[in-house]
Formats: sequence, structure tokens, C-alpha cells
Amino acid sequence: MDWKTRIAPMKAVVEPLPPNDGTWSSELKWDGMRLMAHVGDGSVLLRSGSGRDVTSAFPELAPLQFSIPAGSVLDGECVVMTETGPSFRALQHRIHVAQPSSAQLSRYPVNFVAFDLLWFDHHNVMPLPFATRRNALEQSFETGDRWSISPLSEEDPEELFQVALDQNLEGIVCKRRDSVYVPGSRSSSWRKVKIRPRTDMVVGGWIPGSGSLASTIGSLVVGVSGPDGFVCAGSVGSGLTDADRSRLMRSMVPRSDSPFLNTEIVTKGAEQVQWVEPTIVVEVGFARWDRPGPLWQPTLHGIRVDTDPLATEYRGPQ
Repeated sequence: MDWKTRIAPMKAVVEPLPPNDGTWSSELKWDGMRLMAHVGDGSVLLRSGSGRDVTSAFPELAPLQFSIPAGSVLDGECVVMTETGPSFRALQHRIHVAQPSSAQLSRYPVNFVAFDLLWFDHHNVMPLPFATRRNALEQSFETGDRWSISPLSEEDPEELFQVALDQNLEGIVCKRRDSVYVPGSRSSSWRKVKIRPRTDMVVGGWIPGSGSLASTIGSLVVGVSGPDGFVCAGSVGSGLTDADRSRLMRSMVPRSDSPFLNTEIVTKGAEQVQWVEPTIVVEVGFARWDRPGPLWQPTLHGIRVDTDPLATEYRGPQ
């Protein structure tokens, strides 16, 4: 293994705020797409969380190659900033485009926010404590117009959570200062604390709309991965845009039966459901989920391109 090898990102679990005992650092949760930057000698390779090469999709990040010594790997988030802060909805205009146009580059420029250092100058630093890796990142990474370091707080996590709440952000991520980086793991030493729960869900069907939407998607039937198969969580229509509908209609593959173990919680429009292969993942926010019932007040936040449908197992609050 060397710095060129694909690294599956370490992930956080959804849990309450950790204690203010001096062992945790916290940072804002960026509303974007996970991105690994492998920096070589005069080159940079960008990989999504699923390992796809997305270098050509974000040409404005090419100068990252000059930000840190060759043989380094940065873990971070790709975001589009708007007047109100990072927007996953705005990022949708970029993450589905392999070769962006000049208009897309101008209207939806991306930023890379680095929050961890995995390799440095051809040395694997993942076995080192987070506090050590973070210090090395701050000492060695030269920020630029389109890349920066995620601000880190060493104070009471509740204070930063209140900042996220006041600014209408997604939440915060808390990391134990002694945590090592374990690729592909979902560790309780990293906690994400969300303002309003969000999770990735697989699309298993769609229900036609009414009126002008009669021939297209009115709502999506969604669910999560479980130990015995996919479990339905109800339907979501709020947040769907015409661009979403067009992209989904082109991508969904019809099937004759439901991919879910349960479908009885889909009531409104149940007789009209068009089942599809469970290959597309979307991000859904909701007020509450009283399982095995449906989601309360669900809203679609966007279509994921970096998530395996089998990785949609829900571990968050009900």
C-alpha cells in the first residue's frame, strides 16, 4: 500500500453530543460530497467516497497539487458555497457532470475543505492520533482560493453545535483526539450530531404525480439496507426538482415487483407505484422515524453518486 492506493473513508456514527471532558475536537458538518485528494509530483488525483476517479469533474481543484508535498493524501469534502452557506442542492449541478462547461464552472464553483491528513510526504500517518494528523495538516497544507482547512474547535462541543443551529447548518462532527484513522470503518470515536436527521436511502420505486406531473415522478418510494434485504421507509416528494425528475427517469431501471421486504407503509398512491431496481441512492431529511412506520415530514436533499445501496443501513435516531 502506498499513497496512490484507494482509501475507503472512515465514517462517523450518528450519536448525541459527547461529554465536555477535554478528549474531543469538533468541526462543522459540511453539506457536500466526500473527496480524497491524492497529491503527486505535479499532479492530483481526486476520488469520491466510493473510490471513483472524479478528477476531470473538478478542474478548478487541479492546483491542489501545489498545496502540500508530493506523496500526500487529504481527506475532505467537496462543497458549493452559496449566500447562506454550503449547499448540497447546489452541488447537484456539478457531481453528476464528468466534464463541466464553462457556465457550470462559473455558476457553481466547488471548494475543497480538508479535515484530515492520511499520507504525508510518502509516509502513512493514519496510525497516528487525530490530534497529531490534524496538527501536521495545519502545518503543511497551503490554503488557496478554492481549498481550505475545516475550522476545528477544542472547546465544549455544545458551543459549536449552537453555532450550527444558529446558522441553519447540517450539524457538527466530533472526533476523539486520540482516534486513529481506520479506512472503511464507522467508528464511535467519530460522532456526527445533526440538527435534523438525514440519511442516505435507496430508491425502490416511484409514484406518478398529478396535473402537469402526471407522466413523471410525484414522489419516490425509499428505504434502507437491512440484514435480510431492503426495508421500506415510505415515500418522499418534497424537495424533488425538475432536474431530479429528469435525471431519475433516465437512470431508473423498471422491475415487476418490489425490492423491499415491506411495502404496506406506502399508502398514498400505493396502487400506482412503479417499482425499480434498487441501484440509486438519495439523501433524505426527516423530522422523525418511528420504525417500522414511515418517515415523518421527509424532504429530498439530492441524489448521491458516491454511495453503495448496500451501505444505506440506518444507524441514527428514530
